[in-house]
Amino acid sequence: MPSSAQEGYFALRAYNVEIATIKDSASSSASSFSRRHGSFNTNNSMGDNNPMGMDVDPSFASRLRMRWWADAITEIFDDNTMGDATGGEDVNDVPNSGKEPRYPNPHPTTIPTLQSSSSSLHGGLHNNPTLRSLRRAVHEHQLTHRFLRRMTEAREFDLDVVQYDRLRDVAQYGEDTVSNMLYSTLECVGVRDEETDMVASDIGVSLGILTALRSTGFRAARGECSIPRDLTVKHSVTMDTLWSALGASLNPNDNNNTTTRTNATTLSSSSQEVLRNATVEMVDMATFHMQRARSKQSLVPKEARMCLLPAVCGIHYLNSLKECNYDVLHPSLVGGGGGGDGGDENSSRLERSRRLRLMFLLGRTWLTGTF
Repeated sequence: MPSSAQEGYFALRAYNVEIATIKDSASSSASSFSRRHGSFNTNNSMGDNNPMGMDVDPSFASRLRMRWWADAITEIFDDNTMGDATGGEDVNDVPNSGKEPRYPNPHPTTIPTLQSSSSSLHGGLHNNPTLRSLRRAVHEHQLTHRFLRRMTEAREFDLDVVQYDRLRDVAQYGEDTVSNMLYSTLECVGVRDEETDMVASDIGVSLGILTALRSTGFRAARGECSIPRDLTVKHSVTMDTLWSALGASLNPNDNNNTTTRTNATTLSSSSQEVLRNATVEMVDMATFHMQRARSKQSLVPKEARMCLLPAVCGIHYLNSLKECNYDVLHPSLVGGGGGGDGGDENSSRLERSRRLRLMFLLGRTWLTGTF
């Protein structure tokens, strides 16, 4: 990454981390609140543990934080008085254009409260180090507003998503988050090229799908499903399937007697098989987009290739999945091989080997510019 682009690059990465972690931090806070004050009922009210008789929305704080960041980005570009750097008119920027929004507001009744609450936070915008760096990047590199806006809108919509309906929705989420991040990164090195953007688009879609797969265990532990509904219905994957496969992955030797061990083995084997079938379909789509990006990387200018380095991590994960026979919850992939005897030692050894291989692949790409 050229030195002139490094500050802008890290500002974009910091902003992406800020908005990407809001959902997870909100989930942890809601769980902690529930443990301290009692469980939420179906109406999100606290019953006897809520003496004020007020409805409590555990996701309100996360939406408020996301709206704060969205308003901050808008303010940065309003101060810039430049609109999109490309100079083209974006249909999503045209008031009353008649086009349905990409991410409709899932909480229309709370928007007035949300907007009035977030407006009081504007006094702190200039004190946030991430926003200061991002403001400087926007000014120096003439970043495009719609890329950052779509990232934020997609993250905001995802706050209330427990499971996407279709695989194409997962792919679209990857485009709106990862690809738009890559577009902005490319602008930091002065590359605004349609062919390069097509390569970045394919990489983003692939990484979005792979990120969903990598988070399977993490999401299942929180009652969410990262595998879209069309695939879970097709392959008969349920939350019990995920929990059974996850338990077998994290506690492979946790059996009390022979009968329990036999029943657990049968159940986990069945769960892993149906989960593997769904995983293979997601891997096929991710592989298609990654291979198409690799076939066109010769069209990418030399100065832009370092911006596409995240593709190496995706390729590495695809190879790791293939080695594990597409067991997305294999201990070496979810960090469950922490030591012990037998399979745990093998998983730990395999995990260390993959980390070394990843370092080699990243180094090779850094030297040759080819992923």
